[in-house]
Parts: sequence; C-alpha cells; structure tokens
Amino acid sequence: MMVRARWMALGLAALAATFWLGARLGAPAGGERVIVERPVAAAPAVMRSVASAPGLTRDDLRAVVREELAQHAAEPTPAPEAAPGAAPGATSPERVGQVRAAVEAAHGVVIEGVERGMWGDRERAALRTQLVQLGPAETREVLTPLFQAINTQRLQLDGPPI
Repeated sequence: MMVRARWMALGLAALAATFWLGARLGAPAGGERVIVERPVAAAPAVMRSVASAPGLTRDDLRAVVREELAQHAAEPTPAPEAAPGAAPGATSPERVGQVRAAVEAAHGVVIEGVERGMWGDRERAALRTQLVQLGPAETREVLTPLFQAINTQRLQLDGPPI
C-alpha cells in the first residue's frame, strides 16, 4: 500500500512540474499576452418600407391570382394514360398477353439461373429484354425470387444482377 501511495505522489509531482514548465516556457517574454481583435460583424441590412413604393398593390396581386386560378379551373384536364399492367380492364387484350408472356419468360430466366447457381451476362441480358415490357408490380414479382436467391447465397453473381 505504501508503494502505491509513493507512485501516486510521484505522478502528481510530475504533473505539477509539467504545468509549471508549460507556464514558464509557453508564455511570451515579459509576461505579455497577445490579444487578437476580430472585426465586428456588419450591421444587418435596413429594410425599406414597400408600402410607399409605386407598383402592384395587394389587391392587384389578389386579382391576378384569382384570374389564374379561375383560368386553370376552366381548362379541361386530360385523362391520365393507364400504365402498362396497372389495371386489367384499362389495357387491351393484346397488351395483357404480351405482359403475361414477358412475365413467364422472365420467370424462366430467373429459375434457370437459380438452378444453375450462377448469374452472368447471358442471364442479365435475357432478363433485361423482358423487364422493359413489365410494369412495377410484374417487375417486383419477377425480381423477388432473384434477390431472395442472391441473399440466401444460392446464386453466385458474375457482375451486377440486372
């Protein structure tokens, strides 16, 4: 216990000596201190009163806004075009058949790649040609098994998956 107290006293003495030397050697000669003055920030810009300025008044602006709103409300709005595969009743039977064929082909590419355990340029190119024909829901349906196989490491990638 006495040894421990002796080491603590020695450590405190070394710390005190370090501070004393720092104060003596670090201070400028003659005890002078250097004070750096920074310029004061510029005064905030003074706002001018707009009420006395000639030009548009509040009533003028209100009238212009009302005119624009009335004109916009009077224009007929164009009907939005249906996205491919978004609603079954809104697309033609031909388009539905094309989308189904593309989904089946894309599923085939994914299943073949997962069975082989390798995904390379050939699979990626075949999948890309099918994906351009699909809507968001079909794309998700096709890509989910692919990414599940990648995440479970059943499929080794040779480059990016898509």
